[in-house]
Amino acid sequence: MKLLVVDESKAKKFILCVVQIEQEDVPATRVLVKRQRMKGQRRVHLAKESEPRKREILSTFSKARLISKTYVVHGMGEKYARELCLRQMVADLQQSEQYSIIFDADENHFVNDGRVIRSALQQRGMLSQVEYRHQEPSAEVLLWIPDAIAWAYARGGVWRKHISDLEMVVWETH
Repeated sequence: MKLLVVDESKAKKFILCVVQIEQEDVPATRVLVKRQRMKGQRRVHLAKESEPRKREILSTFSKARLISKTYVVHGMGEKYARELCLRQMVADLQQSEQYSIIFDADENHFVNDGRVIRSALQQRGMLSQVEYRHQEPSAEVLLWIPDAIAWAYARGGVWRKHISDLEMVVWETH
């Protein structure tokens, strides 16, 4: 089974970051990620970190065994852009695999995400191969990874260079 953790960035363009972690790498990746939380923090959120901490966190996450797929949509409203990215994410799933997908919990997306994902999975005949849920980043530390990658990708420039060591695929549409 493959674990996918998903978060987005909505700055200037819509970015949906999907991080794939092989099941056998999940425990070690959780430990690596938890070590980035400073005393007193509930979670790591790059937008709230200092520049040196951002560099440290991105460098650490770049060493993890994972694959990042970044879906980028320009010039569309958030609801439509998110739907387009979710449909493409499902289209990119391998039919021979089983998946567990964890989305960053955002109450605004629960209903529509479920409708879009079920429809896309049904079209591909994959309803029984994929389980998904929304979870708070404070409860699932692996959600900190797509948050950081989406943030760095959206910022571009030097921040995008900090994630250049990752195995990363970018899907982009206008």
